[in-house]
Amino acid sequence: MRVAGFVLAGLLLTSCGSGSGPGPGSTPGTGSPTPVRPPTVSAPAAVHLPIEAVAVTDGGRRLGVQALGGGCRRLALQAQESSTEVRLTLTMSRPPGICPPYVTLVEVTTTLHTPLGGRRLFDTTTGRPVTPRSR
Repeated sequence: MRVAGFVLAGLLLTSCGSGSGPGPGSTPGTGSPTPVRPPTVSAPAAVHLPIEAVAVTDGGRRLGVQALGGGCRRLALQAQESSTEVRLTLTMSRPPGICPPYVTLVEVTTTLHTPLGGRRLFDTTTGRPVTPRSR
């Protein structure tokens, strides 16, 4: 059993450095090194979060949502307005890299073009209506 292990290890070692074919970082046929690019890191897509409650302030023009933020969490609240409803989307994104390991409750706001009035609020993530709360 030991002999088979040594033979296998020997075969692996000789095939790794045998020089048969171009190694990493060389162009086939030329033997010259090619530039090695570092891996690209892209920011992940935003994640849609459900909205539980909406605070309405500033005469019905400002809407606020509370969510867990902090560290590298970036929260955004977008509103799509029509004459009968306002559709809200709460998104969370996180840039690549190392982040502080904390989260806290933060308020994210958006300002409407016209006061909310009698328009209904909807969460685009869940499709459910959201009850506004005045402050």
